Order: sequence, then structure tokens, then C-alpha cells
Amino acid sequence: MFPLGLFYSQISPNQFINKLCINPIHPLADTIYLKIKNSRNTTSLKDIFKYKDEKTILKDLSVLSKYKNATTNNDILNKITKENKKLEKIKPNVIIIVMEGLGEIPIISNNKNFNVMGELKEHFDEDIVFYNFLPAGFITIHAIESISLSIPQRPYVNQITQTQDAFKQFSTSIILPYKNAGYHTLALYGGSMTWRDLEGFFKAQGFDDIVGEGNVVVEAKDRHSWGINDDKFFELIEKQLSDKTINAPKFIYAISTQNHPPYKVSKDYKALSLKIPSNIQNMMSTKDLENKNLFKTFQFSNRELAKFISSIKKSQFAQNTIIAVTGDHNLRELSNYNVEDLFLRYAVPFYIYIPDQIKKNINLQKIDKQVCGSHMDIMATLYNLSLSSVTYRSLGNNLFDTKDNIAFNIDGLVVQDDIAIKYNFVNGSFESFLFDNKTKKLSLTKQTEKHKQLFDYYRAIMTLTDIFVKSK
Repeated sequence: MFPLGLFYSQISPNQFINKLCINPIHPLADTIYLKIKNSRNTTSLKDIFKYKDEKTILKDLSVLSKYKNATTNNDILNKITKENKKLEKIKPNVIIIVMEGLGEIPIISNNKNFNVMGELKEHFDEDIVFYNFLPAGFITIHAIESISLSIPQRPYVNQITQTQDAFKQFSTSIILPYKNAGYHTLALYGGSMTWRDLEGFFKAQGFDDIVGEGNVVVEAKDRHSWGINDDKFFELIEKQLSDKTINAPKFIYAISTQNHPPYKVSKDYKALSLKIPSNIQNMMSTKDLENKNLFKTFQFSNRELAKFISSIKKSQFAQNTIIAVTGDHNLRELSNYNVEDLFLRYAVPFYIYIPDQIKKNINLQKIDKQVCGSHMDIMATLYNLSLSSVTYRSLGNNLFDTKDNIAFNIDGLVVQDDIAIKYNFVNGSFESFLFDNKTKKLSLTKQTEKHKQLFDYYRAIMTLTDIFVKSK
């Protein structure tokens, strides 16, 4: 449609060729726009949240039991996985898949008449799923950055990929522990790697291979507005996993694109029943309710994910491959929320398939699936599942070993156990809630000391992140 624009310039696997086809007017305009926009990044969260010294920041983080004895920022960032001799022998492949629009509301509302999950429900029932889980923000790049760098998405400032910080390798980079352990690392995006210059960002973080739609030859019927269809996307992941020319365990970070407006699915696709329940209808506009492809695409993507997981479980990779899946954000069409649905407004699930031979070393009974978590906790959890005695840097925590963990997002929603707060960015105040683990509903309540601690934790973790990102 716009062949000379940046977004449509990934026409080959060669970055130099892709750069040649761009009309110079586009990068000039983008540079001017980003220069103006990046003036926001002079903002200091330390000033906004009124912190005078590091000691106070650490004190406010101590609501998490594992941070109570922290005396420096490095006590928060520096971590190490437990020794596990069996993992040293297995060296499992690790695949993390970020699904476009995999919101939690349709998933927990799934039934035989509104069958959005299809075969995926079997895997969710068999394996481990965390439902008290918040994405970093409400757009895809928030999720990509937070998972890639194991840090939260900061309010008040631009995303890292839209600033000069996109060109530096962070010590919290997603792949460093795997590279140090001898893994081959791959970033795979179902769309154009020129979007927000993901190719440059992933290169800076140290990925061995970077694959986008410019690397893939598929027919027009196998594409949609944002990239390749999810059936081809999962074929590509499986192809990369099966690549015998790479004699090393593989870490694959894959991001899908199909479940994105304008929703498109093949005319040949035979959908399962999709009678939308009243609770979801009430969250949608009349226009969105009339979009017959919305939940059909959601269902198609989930079923293709299920086919992929089933294929791995039946293959030679069943016992040496860990699969993790989450959503980048909720479906935006579910936009009419009451205060009680504030958590569900954002929530996405976090699913993990663990091979039996790795499960043997885990006390599954001790895993608290009700623990709260966010995107920045994903890698800390996977490092501890797949790597033995490896040091790493992360602001996230291992969800298998942090029962009092805290979930939060860029929009100021913070949840721990059975309480929650919502930060007000206009005046710096906050509302206090009770959180129902079963219904995922919030109810207003009187402020307690625990609510105040969550408020202070949010301010502290965002300030610490800002200090870390801006450090050399």
C-alpha cells in the first residue's frame, strides 16, 4: 500500500537491502517527530515520585519479603538460579510465545457455546496457568519491551524502542543468561521487523537470529494486514526448532500478529460455536458486536496455538522443550468496564508447559497458581525452570518461589494477594480495593496500611526502573 514507507520495507532477510527501498522523506519525518516526542524522556520519575535517596526506594520495595534485606539497587537486580545437575544435562529448548490480543476475559468465559479456546482448553487444563497476571501495559510494544528486558513499563515516558536507549544492550537482556549457557537465540515476529525498529532493538539485545515476515515466502491468502497468518507463524517456529544445522539448545522468542484489527481469517475456516455471553456483550459497542470476525480470529489463533503445542508434545521435543505463552494485552474491543472489572480490563493469562523429566524436580503441590505476576516476571520464572546455577539481572521474580509477589502495570493498577490499588496520575492519590481471586473482581474498601505499602511499592519500582534505564 505504501511501498516506500518504513513499515513495508522488510522485503528480504537482508537489512541493507531493506534500508535501500525507503524513501528518505519518511525517516526524516520520523526523526523530527521522535525528536519532539523524546523531549518527554527528560522526565525523572525520582522527582515525580518525590524520592530523595536510594535508601527510601529500597525501604518501599521491602513489602516483598525477598527484598527486606536489600541495601543497594543491585540487591534487587542481581539473582541466581538454583543448582540443578539434571538441567545441565538436558539443556531444554525454551520457547516463549506472545499472542496478539490473548485477553483473559474470553478465556475464563469460555464454554461450549462460546468456544473461543477450542483444543487449547485441554492444554490449559493439563499444564500450569497463572490467571492473576497483568500485562506491562495496553499496547504490544509494552509487552515486548517488558519481557525482553525483565523490567516494568514506566509511566510518563516513551517506550525504550522509541528512544536512543533502544541502541544499547541492557544487562537484563532476555537472552544473556541463555547465551552464557551456550544457547542459540532467535527473535521471531509474525509481522515486519521494521515496526518500531524491532530488528535494531533485538540486535542490540544480542539475538543470534532475527526473523520477520521479510524472511518468509507465503501466498497472499496466508497474510493479513499486519503480517503472516498464525498457522504459518507456528509452522515457522517449528521449522526453527527443528533446524539441525544449529548444534545447540534453542531459545525462541516469538510474537504473533494475526489477532489484530482489522480481523481477518480464511473463508475456509470452520468456526466452533461463538455465541457471545451477556457479560462480554455488555463490554462491547454495537459496532464491535457486529464484527463477525472478531472472536472467530481469536478462536482461530488459539486453535493454531493448540495445534503447535500438541505437535511438540507428540514429537522428539516433548521431553526437552519448555513452552511459555502469554498475551500482549487484552482485546481492545472489550472497552466498557465497571470499576469492579478493573483487573479484567487488562488481564492476560500466563501458560507454561513443562516436560515430565523436568517436572520431577519440581514440587507441583507447592506452586501457588493464585500468585500475582506481570510480564517482567516471565523470564525470571523461565530461567529457574531451564538453567542451573546461572546469574541473571531482573526486576522480575520467579513465580514458583515468590508467593507474595505483586502484579502491576503502567496504568497504576497494583495487586497483591486479596488487595489492590489504582494510582491516580492526575493528583498522585490512589483508590483501595479488595481483590476476589475467584471472580477477579475488585470492590472498593477503606484504605489500610497494606494498601499504602502497595502504593509505595509502585512508586519505588517505577523509580528504580527509571534509574536503571537511564544508567550507563
